[in-house]
Amino acid sequence: MFCVAPPRENSGMALPTSWQGVLLEHWIHNELKAYMDYRGRRGTLGFWRTPSGTEVDFIWWYGQKAVGIEVKAGERFRRTWTKGLSSLAEGMDLIAGYVVYTGNEVLRVGDVEVLPVMEFLKRLYNGQIIPDLPEGDAGSISSEVGR
Repeated sequence: MFCVAPPRENSGMALPTSWQGVLLEHWIHNELKAYMDYRGRRGTLGFWRTPSGTEVDFIWWYGQKAVGIEVKAGERFRRTWTKGLSSLAEGMDLIAGYVVYTGNEVLRVGDVEVLPVMEFLKRLYNGQIIPDLPEGDAGSISSEVGR
């Protein structure tokens, strides 16, 4: 999915492979923001972190409802990637949790859906990731979200 271009002759430095995760997170962030803006989705997009360092890359919330999204630039799923989403679900009404990764398999691990990048984007733009809520209705969520 990700290719790091070789350095131009005499450029002195190639893009470090450790940047792949950062670049993937930025891409997903930009897609989430664009989707919310273009579709007029209510809610807030941010991140979540505990004082001990457990985190979720993106959290969309509206009222007491939330969708957590963890982004990983790995081709093989690891169960440890769901740790932040599990912690988040303990303290918030998490209506859906996703791990977005550079692998090819669609998986379900407990309440978390593990999606390849392009499948995630397809579902995002089909309205299956961030729900469309009527104004002032932060309590009811369509059953289509997370499915």
